[in-house]
Amino acid sequence: MMYKFENRQAGKNKAIIYEWVGYALLIIGLIVFVIFGGKTLYEGFNPLNKTDLDFSSKYGDFIGGTIGTLFAFAGTIFIIITFKEQIQENKRKQFEEIFYEIIRIHRENVSQFEYTKFEGTKNHLYQNRLVIKVILSEFEDAYREVSKYLKYVDVVRYFNDDYRLALEAIKDDKNIRASIKELFIVDMCYLITYFGVGEEGSKVIKGRYKSHVKAEFINKLLFYIKFKPKESNLARFKIWKKIEEIKAKDLHNLICDVYEKTKGRKELENYFAQSLFDSWNARPKYSKYYGGHQHRLGHYYRHLYQAFKILNDTPLIQEEIKYDYGKLLRAQLSTYEQVLLFVNSVSSLGFKWEYTKDSNSYNDLITNYQLIKNVPGERLQSLQYKSFYPKVKYEFDEIKVMQLTKPTRTAAG
Repeated sequence: MMYKFENRQAGKNKAIIYEWVGYALLIIGLIVFVIFGGKTLYEGFNPLNKTDLDFSSKYGDFIGGTIGTLFAFAGTIFIIITFKEQIQENKRKQFEEIFYEIIRIHRENVSQFEYTKFEGTKNHLYQNRLVIKVILSEFEDAYREVSKYLKYVDVVRYFNDDYRLALEAIKDDKNIRASIKELFIVDMCYLITYFGVGEEGSKVIKGRYKSHVKAEFINKLLFYIKFKPKESNLARFKIWKKIEEIKAKDLHNLICDVYEKTKGRKELENYFAQSLFDSWNARPKYSKYYGGHQHRLGHYYRHLYQAFKILNDTPLIQEEIKYDYGKLLRAQLSTYEQVLLFVNSVSSLGFKWEYTKDSNSYNDLITNYQLIKNVPGERLQSLQYKSFYPKVKYEFDEIKVMQLTKPTRTAAG
């Protein structure tokens, strides 16, 4: 990004130099004309006398050959500058057409969202932006459940060195105050929400952590999450509600014991653990609560990322104007979309938004275009937005400043 910006700045500086050269040539030509004309008059030339054809011819040759050349050269420079500006303007208009088409496609993508979910006693159909709200609530469910399961677990000891160092490097480079345990939990919960924990989704999640985290640790975590069925499965959902009642300090060990029993490596003494094993061992096919949203979110985020990437990389728009275009595109995002974008961007699926380099440089799209500026409140669950993106100028901070600076009414007023 910096390299491209420097190139664009160099091009702008070159155009300014050419423009000054053109003006300098005009000024030099005028100075020469004034000096030569004054000298000619001083030496006795009188335009009212009879015309001296020989003198006029030589005078014209000088004016045309010297001053005229300077003016012609200056005119050529200005024509080239004008031509280039016209080309730039045409390209800018072409970019605007593309940009507004991008906005139209984004709106179309959102309008096509549909999600039917069983809640309470019946199915509910969600459409458009409400689907994002429901998906976000599922992420929050996963975050609560995984955070409880891992509350007393030293997660980092299950990481291999390369993965741990990579997360620490991201923390240091981007000034993140959240711990690498939090980064892992957010990533895991988003992958659970995005891919689901069905047969295919579980394979994908395990594959993504294969060379980063110990397999048994991931297997046990997914084993726990898979216990949660869709609410329409009343019998299994009752079992899940009982699991939710288990205290955090006991939950991890209980799930690990049941998992070990399924592998034939442990006998269970706890009655509830045995009942969990029996329900698991019965293995009737059932739909998991986390069915995944890849088919909804995949295209949506690919398009949104490319939209901001095109804006960020284009040489056709001045840097100071790019933010205005970005703000226009950001205005299409509801507050729930901005929150889910936050989650996506701090997961491994969305690191390119800000956390990892693309073509040897950071995009910094979240910060540069303030894409989560309008998130409601200061946190999502226990996740402080500022801990992940400290340079964003959040709306909630601006509201605080306004409230502090707002004049208070006196008793008389």
